[in-house]
Amino acid sequence: MTERSDESEAGSRPRARASARQLVPNFDKMHGLVPAVVQEYRTHEVLMVAFMNQEAWELTLSTGYAHYFSRSRNAIWKKGETSGHLQEIREVLIDCDDDSVLLLVNQVEGTACHTGNRSCFYRTVYPSAG
Repeated sequence: MTERSDESEAGSRPRARASARQLVPNFDKMHGLVPAVVQEYRTHEVLMVAFMNQEAWELTLSTGYAHYFSRSRNAIWKKGETSGHLQEIREVLIDCDDDSVLLLVNQVEGTACHTGNRSCFYRTVYPSAG
């Protein structure tokens, strides 16, 4: 595999770079799925977490738009296809264990959550003191 290291945006750690054909998540570890953490590429705000199967992965890379696998509908969905809140892919990273991915996206039209919130992570839980 051909890789080269570049400084990350923060400049703190080098990042290995490889073509899409060289790095592929291990879909076998979680019965055909991998979690996908989605962040806004400019701010790194966490927008959502979804699942991808091999087909969603390939569609994401080939189209440049985020595709996910709906476990409840048992189907592929293109984020924003009906709402217009598309996620344009800017960068894709695979974790060290090859079992989860990070998508850095341009969130079109501002909201990622089906509730109308920008992020799916808008509710805060505070630990009890003790």
